[in-house]
This record gives sequence, C-alpha cells and structure tokens, in this order.
Amino acid sequence: MRHSVEDVAPWTWNLQLETLRKAVDGLGDQGRDLVELRYGRGLTMEEIGTIYGVSKAAVSKRLKKLHEQLRGSVK
Repeated sequence: MRHSVEDVAPWTWNLQLETLRKAVDGLGDQGRDLVELRYGRGLTMEEIGTIYGVSKAAVSKRLKKLHEQLRGSVK
C-alpha cells in the first residue's frame, strides 16, 4: 500500500523533530542555552556575547561547534 506525501510528511516531521530535540538535549547546559538564546529567542551573537561576557566571535565559534555536533547527532 502506498502512502501519499500528506500521510507520511507529518509522521516524518515529528520523528525529525524528536531526533533534533534529543540531539539538543545532548549538548549540555551551556549548549542548550546558546541554542535557545540564538534560535528560540532570536538574540544576535552580539547580545549573547554581552550576556556571557565574551566577544561576538567567541559566540560564533561556539555556535559553529554546536552545529557540527548536531549534524553528527541527527544523521
């Protein structure tokens, strides 16, 4: 039996979302906080740097490492 895209898409979307949530949970407290500040609250890297007392470049570098960890976790 074949399924339409409309039937399969919500199921795969939920599976992908759950996989991503688990991967974010595995980032540790600071990693989760950085992801929440950047993507959940939409803060700029400058604003996050002010919160943590670090430069924009330091925030950018840390977010890049977090992206790499997430890519490896959700494959």
